[in-house]
Amino acid sequence: MTLARSTRLMKGVGFALLCAIVLSGCRGDRSEKRPREFLPDLDNQPKYKAQSESHFFKDFESSERNGENWGRTMRMPVAGTVPFGRHSTAQPVANVDYSMRADFLKADDRVYKGRDANGQFVQRIPIPVTEELIAMGREQFGIYCIVCHGGTGAGDGIVGRQFASPPASYHDPKYIPGLSEDPDRWRDGFLFDALRNGVPFAPGDYSSYKMRPYGSRVSVEESWAIVAYIRTLQMTRRGTLEMLNETDRRRLQSQTRPTPGPAGGAS
Repeated sequence: MTLARSTRLMKGVGFALLCAIVLSGCRGDRSEKRPREFLPDLDNQPKYKAQSESHFFKDFESSERNGENWGRTMRMPVAGTVPFGRHSTAQPVANVDYSMRADFLKADDRVYKGRDANGQFVQRIPIPVTEELIAMGREQFGIYCIVCHGGTGAGDGIVGRQFASPPASYHDPKYIPGLSEDPDRWRDGFLFDALRNGVPFAPGDYSSYKMRPYGSRVSVEESWAIVAYIRTLQMTRRGTLEMLNETDRRRLQSQTRPTPGPAGGAS
């Protein structure tokens, strides 16, 4: 047999095997057999299923001795574990973005919802208020709030002035602790909730808003920062020198002291 003839024969045998493989994979009939996997990779791995038995854990040995069925795969959570999905969500489960699953693990409702254990709005910001936080709030207020509420928070922003019903002025006594007769509006938690979830026209009906929610645009920390900056704006009208410590009071007085004018008078 010549080399050329042998090569042709091998090719023919290979082609026949290939056809047999293809045809066997396209039988067209139903089968209970597992599909053929030429490159299974990690598709099939050893794993436990719910309600199945496990020989791995120590309690299986005791169950063998005591005749008790404790060799189970389903284990109690480790002490201190925060289970995924601890908090309910207003969205149907099918619509929840699980890439944001870290949000489900947030356990402190005071920080993440602005509410205490009784479901009431917290009175004060539950995170440390620092100069950096207020500066963050000023920046975010200038991005999202100033167009409606104005630079001083008086509700006179360039867009807000066009509304038939003007936006809230944060200098209104109902938003100020110690002056408000409203049970909620003076609380920091109320401002936080309004910012993140919006203000509906009808209480509890979030199908239409007086103010749209901004929870998708600003983070929890940025939301509290904006609340801190709103309180800062309020203090620009209500604050007095006596509220400052001696160092800050002297510094402010030195900055506002009148300077001599050209004719010797004060300017």
